[in-house]
Order: sequence, then structure tokens, then C-alpha cells
Amino acid sequence: MSHKVLLVDDEPNVLDGLRRALHKEPYEVVCASSAIEGVSVLRSEAIDLVVSDEDMPGMRGTEFLAKVREEFPDTVRFVLTGKATLEVAVEAINRGAVSRIFTKPCNYVDLAIAIRDSLRQKDLMAEALRLLHTVKRQTAALEALEQQIPGITRLNRDARGAIILSDKDVAAVESLGDQAGGTTRVNQDNGGPVILRKEEVFDAFLREAREICDKAERQFEKLKPSGEETGA
Repeated sequence: MSHKVLLVDDEPNVLDGLRRALHKEPYEVVCASSAIEGVSVLRSEAIDLVVSDEDMPGMRGTEFLAKVREEFPDTVRFVLTGKATLEVAVEAINRGAVSRIFTKPCNYVDLAIAIRDSLRQKDLMAEALRLLHTVKRQTAALEALEQQIPGITRLNRDARGAIILSDKDVAAVESLGDQAGGTTRVNQDNGGPVILRKEEVFDAFLREAREICDKAERQFEKLKPSGEETGA
């Protein structure tokens, strides 16, 4: 996945140093020389992470990051400061919900590692949400099918462990597969009862879908940035 990182600082030398330090990293680096310019960039480009200086004229970093939090809540936020006081840290966390605070001059290696880790975490959160939405859609389709055809999720099996369906349920099962985003086609066994083979086992899908849904919800809660709760 391609990422973009925005660096915001009113000192050109600092921006140049950060850009050089991060130029080999696997993401695109975009620079802005003021908070106002940074907001403009965020409104015109998809930015995954912002690293902002605290002491800037016009709009301080914490004020800028609070605006970023309000307009672009999914964008990860870091702050750089030459005054690492408790007051600055508390304001940065409470107003901007920043993930990391770095003092100037910062260690470029530490910064690069922190950015990489945060982007990885962001990707995991996005994947957890995607998985959660997919499984909820699949579960809703299963529940709707059960309402339309009561007992469809209570399955009969033959001696080989294959699932036996009546003719009237075949179309419903195939429709379910389409709704769930997959492809489920039922095989006719020598003109006899319709059998769903083991690789298409329906109840396993139901059980695993619910397990994945629970796992995705736990993963999403675990990956939620702690700053979001602090700033609430």
C-alpha cells in the first residue's frame, strides 16, 4: 500500500534534513512550511501521517494538529518541539491526540522507525475494519436467509459428511454466496439429493464468519490509538 507523509515546519533547514533522512523510506514525503499550507495539502491530497513542528508563527503545532484531528481523524499525528515541557505534552495529547512527541533535534532513525510502525498499525486497523464490515455483511446475509427459510442453517449430512439440501434450498444457498461476496454453487449427485461438498461446507462458513467477526472487533479495539481515548 502506498503512503504519504506530510512534514510541516517553518524552518527550511529542518524540512530539508527531515526530507533527506526519510528519502529512502517506502512512502512519499510531502512538505509544507506553515500550518496553513499543511491544511491546504491535507485537503488536496490523501495524507496518512503528519509530522508537525510545535513552534510555528501564525498557528502552533498543537493547534494545527487539533484541526487535523477534527477534519482528518484517520491521519496519524506526530509533533516536534524544542520545548519538551509537560504543558506542551499534555496539550499535544489532549488537543491533537498525537501518537508521538519528539524533541528537537530529533533522532532521525527513531523518527523513521516510529513512522514505519505507525503506518503499519494504520494498515492493520484498515484491514480489521474491512474484515469486520465483510463478516457483518456475510452474517447479515445468513440471518436474512434463516428468516426467509427457517431451519436452513440447521444442516443434514450424509454418511460421508457432505451436507444434504432439498431442491428448494439450492437457489437460496447460491444466492447467499453471491450476497456474501463469494461464489457458492451446489452439485447434483446422480439425480439424487443435492449435496454440498466438504470444501463448500455451509455451517463451517457460518461458524468461522462469526469467529472472524469477534476477532476483528478485538483487533480493532486493540489497535485503536490510545490518544483517541485520552483526548476524549
